[in-house]
Amino acid sequence: MSPFVLLPTRKASYSSVVLEDTPYAYYQLNETAGVTVVDSSGNSRDAVYVNTPNLNAASLISEVGGTGMGVVPAAHPNMQGVNRGAAFVWTADFTIEAWIRIDPAVSGSTNMTVAEQYPPGGNGGFLFFVQQDAGPSNRRLTLDIKKNVGVDRTRGSTNLIPGVTYHVVGKVNYPTVTLWINGVQETYVQQDTILFSTAGLDHFNVGYTIWSGGTQIVPFHGIIDEVAFYDYALTPTRILDHYNAG
Repeated sequence: MSPFVLLPTRKASYSSVVLEDTPYAYYQLNETAGVTVVDSSGNSRDAVYVNTPNLNAASLISEVGGTGMGVVPAAHPNMQGVNRGAAFVWTADFTIEAWIRIDPAVSGSTNMTVAEQYPPGGNGGFLFFVQQDAGPSNRRLTLDIKKNVGVDRTRGSTNLIPGVTYHVVGKVNYPTVTLWINGVQETYVQQDTILFSTAGLDHFNVGYTIWSGGTQIVPFHGIIDEVAFYDYALTPTRILDHYNAG
């Protein structure tokens, strides 16, 4: 009798793990040409590439055949990235997720947008970004929730190092905001109990934001990959599953 041979278990693809959690929108950023950004969630929330980011940047996950989106602000003075002109609509809870790698050549004091949905005025919306504070060695994952005067800010504790790949997640399980890096919840400071609304939202961007009446551009510097938005709060177990799948 021939002995049984135990084959190694095949790792599930990253995209299949994400899709198990029914994202509201899922931008894999695998396009290598053109301006259309395909929404892989099946919800037909396609977007467009703005000002020709690098569509052949290295993928930040292990899935075969993927690419990432390279954002090089010096290549365009205003902004590079992804724009969806129609707003996302959800209730108070949500999750925003991406893989990022800051360009090792980045220097100086600069904040960097991962993704955002800000209204032109009023409450609501969010800015998910890397905040640089007190020098170049102090880059922290941050999630802002906009309100009438200023923002409610939640800021992590891990210093994000240029050239290193990170799986980053911002989650609102109303009224609590949490941040996650590589499947682990951050030690964080939440400024306030958030005041949240989705009224008046008009766009969703990846890689840049425009605020203060259009006077401030806050671009990412590096590679962004596999951006997913969920209209609910992912569980800690599923956040870790996503990191492990990547």
